[in-house]
Amino acid sequence: MLDPNEIGLNVLHNILQRLGYDPENDDSDTDPKVLVKVSRLSFRDAMDHYLAWNGIIGFTADIIYAYETLKKAEEEAKRQMSCPD
Repeated sequence: MLDPNEIGLNVLHNILQRLGYDPENDDSDTDPKVLVKVSRLSFRDAMDHYLAWNGIIGFTADIIYAYETLKKAEEEAKRQMSCPD
């Protein structure tokens, strides 16, 4: 589940557009019923909608994996720098 209030506006709009809404011309980005639908998306499904709207199809799992491993590597490097041996 996701908190739609924590999703960047551009990202939210892309997800909504992929779901068939038109957030530039309707109130879907503030409509509680629509936001409940977004909140029920998994992280992976939301990312898939975002990527597909932007023309990146079939790479969601690879991109999530790359992001997670790079983020983990960054966090580990910060930890090592803050706790030298």
